[in-house]
Amino acid sequence: MAYQADKGPHPLAALVGVLATSVFAAHAGAATGGVVVTGHVLQGETGRPVAGAQVRVLGMETGQQPVERLTRTGADGRFTLRVDVLRRTYVIQTEYRGVVYTSGPHPADRRTLDATLRVYEVTDDPGGLYIARRALLVEQAEPHALDIREVVVVGNALPRTYVGQPEGDGRATLRLPLPAGAQGVSVRQGMAPLGLDAEGAVVDSLPITPGERQIVLTYRVPFRGTRVALRIPVQLPTLAADVFVAAPLSAHSDALPRREERTVQQRRVLRLAGANLPPGTTIELRLSGPTRPTANVLPAVGIATLALLVFWAAALPWLRTLRTPT
Repeated sequence: MAYQADKGPHPLAALVGVLATSVFAAHAGAATGGVVVTGHVLQGETGRPVAGAQVRVLGMETGQQPVERLTRTGADGRFTLRVDVLRRTYVIQTEYRGVVYTSGPHPADRRTLDATLRVYEVTDDPGGLYIARRALLVEQAEPHALDIREVVVVGNALPRTYVGQPEGDGRATLRLPLPAGAQGVSVRQGMAPLGLDAEGAVVDSLPITPGERQIVLTYRVPFRGTRVALRIPVQLPTLAADVFVAAPLSAHSDALPRREERTVQQRRVLRLAGANLPPGTTIELRLSGPTRPTANVLPAVGIATLALLVFWAAALPWLRTLRTPT
């Protein structure tokens, strides 16, 4: 299996970046002298201030060297720092018990920024981990391949940051199983992968803080014939799972019994859904209807990627209305 980090900007992010640059250019002409960053560092479980914590402020802008300034919190956990160089965005960080906590990026659209950084004790107990939602968008973009885009929301119910177990040169905090044969795995958001393990799961190294974090990744699964079976093992308690299948594909899954269809961007999309899947479950997705696309429907790679993004953007309101599993 192949794994690759995302090496290029997200197509929509690139457009946003162009617009943001234009806005910043107008702002920069009128503003000089940087910003004042204030805030405090709190122990997330108790709410008590953390004294003496080092705070790092990074000013960033495309094509410019990052600007770094350091300070420490006082006895009340508060800090104040002036950054005398103007940059488009600022990131505020502190480290506690070996874990880096980040606030931002914050746009430089005002002269003062204020941030609260909550830090936690650490644990190597994975008992609080769960998947709040795992959602897949599946479509056929080439004669013998399925393109899959996933959004996974991983959660930690414990009031401590999970730091995982030693593995190689890092620590493994999460294993996200993928269907057998997945190729070209690209992490777009929410992971610092160590790679793929022997079973083909993506291994993450980011500590998992209390609360929830969104992960976005894409990959391709080759197939032959007109029927395809995808099997996805469930390793953590999963509160909700959704699979969106774009026409002409159809699908069935015993683990995802709820079915409904909608028209999204003038194409039929089938949604399969399930809830409260325990560890040890396997989501078996039986797909039928893949065909050899004609020249009129076989998109170029760039168009296929954009189509996935459009479908997913349209499906998000659908997901939000179903945020609480039934």
